[in-house]
Amino acid sequence: MAVALLTLTTPFATEGQRRGPQQPAAAPWPSITIGVKAGYDSKTNAEVLGAQIRIPLLRSGTVELIPHTDVTFATALKEYQYAVDAVYLLSGRRGGLYVGGGLAFRNTIYGSDPKVPRKTSQGYSVVVGTKFGGGGGLGAQLELRWVFISESG
Repeated sequence: MAVALLTLTTPFATEGQRRGPQQPAAAPWPSITIGVKAGYDSKTNAEVLGAQIRIPLLRSGTVELIPHTDVTFATALKEYQYAVDAVYLLSGRRGGLYVGGGLAFRNTIYGSDPKVPRKTSQGYSVVVGTKFGGGGGLGAQLELRWVFISESG
């Protein structure tokens, strides 16, 4: 009887030895996320609404590319802003603090004369924020963004 038990268990033991240690499965890529945002522009004293896409560039989730667009509802004028930022998440895909920056474009009327044609100018942005939540597909972020675009157009 003991020989029969050894015979039944031996193939499993040798099979485990033949394959070697199992490699852990690679973590899946973090998901691309799409969201809406609302805020306040302290320079124009106006509300801002926008949308963004967060695209992970590394499997670890520590670097993301964030293209986004905003509309600033200034008095008698709508300003449009487009930007692409690269951010580094200090805690990876779990969220937490992130820092980064990128290119920014603003389409507006520069100056006080409303008859002047709109112009799009280029500059750069710096961003610091925190990402939290994410359970069940919903999350939130709190962010401070500084955009540096020459007013001369």
